[in-house]
Amino acid sequence: MESAQHRARHDRATRRRVIGQPWLARDALADPLVWAASVEVWHPFGQDPPKVILAEEQDVVESLAAEARTNLVSFPWVDARHADGSGPLRETFDAILVNAGVTHPLDVWLDAAAVGGRMILPLTGTMAAMGSNIGKGLVLLLTRQETGDFSVRVLTVVAIYSALGLRDAEMNDRLGKAMMGGPVKWQAIKRLRRDVHEVAPDCWLHGPHFCLSLSN
Repeated sequence: MESAQHRARHDRATRRRVIGQPWLARDALADPLVWAASVEVWHPFGQDPPKVILAEEQDVVESLAAEARTNLVSFPWVDARHADGSGPLRETFDAILVNAGVTHPLDVWLDAAAVGGRMILPLTGTMAAMGSNIGKGLVLLLTRQETGDFSVRVLTVVAIYSALGLRDAEMNDRLGKAMMGGPVKWQAIKRLRRDVHEVAPDCWLHGPHFCLSLSN
C-alpha cells in the first residue's frame, strides 16, 4: 500500500510539470508498456517525480483515453487528458513535447512555456509526392528566455506524421523555400523572436507571430 509520505510527495505543488501532445503515440496510448517506458523517463530513481500531462488529440475516441488512464494507474504523477492540445492552456510548463509535424509553433504553446522552459518542436513541410500526412523538416529545441523570446538549437532532421488541422499552407511554402537554403543556413538558427518586425536578411523563417532568426 502506498504510504502517506509517498502520496504527499506526489502531491507537492512545486513539482515540475510537462505537457506532451502525442499524435504519433495515439495508437500506443492503450499499451501500458509503451507509456510505462515514456513516463519512467520523468521519474528517475530517488528523485521526486514531475507532474506529467498527456494531452491527446480530440479525434481520438474517449474510450482509448480512458484505457490509457487505466493502464497508467500505477503512475500517479501522470494525468492523461482527452483534450485539444492546441486550445488554451491555463498552466505554464517546464517542458512541452509536440510529437507531430507543424509549420509553425502555436502562440498558446509559446505562452505556456515557463521562463527556462523547453519545447521540442518538429517543424516540417509537406510536398505533393509525400502526401499531406507526412512532412520533412527539422526538430528544434526552444528554450524560453526572460525577454519572452526563445533560444533555438536544431537537434536533427526528421520525417514525421503531420499535425492535421494545425498547419498553414503559406507557412508550409515558406518553410519549404527556407529548407532549400541547406544546412549551412538552418544550422545557424539561433533565436525565435516574437516581436513585430519587418522581414530582414537574418530572418530564416518569418511568420505573422514569430520569426526564426539567424541573429542572437
